Amino acid sequence: MQDKPEGKLTDLWSSALEKSGLSTIDVGNALADLLSVKDDNEVTNVKKAAFMTASVMKTSTVPRLEGLYKHRIQPPELKAAL
Repeated sequence: MQDKPEGKLTDLWSSALEKSGLSTIDVGNALADLLSVKDDNEVTNVKKAAFMTASVMKTSTVPRLEGLYKHRIQPPELKAAL
């Protein structure tokens, strides 16, 4: 049985998630697979995925968020959650 998360941040996050209308799923098994021991091929694939994710963050996500912050604009995803 899972422990229920507690705290103000958890309550705020849960409230915003409920208001958004998004569905939730259990990712426990996926996290267990992610944290399990990997063979050499899996390690290579994880490194490639991490590199690609970092590249997207650096070239796309971070500049977009910096622009929104600079102009004090809330992204549509955040407006929906509030």
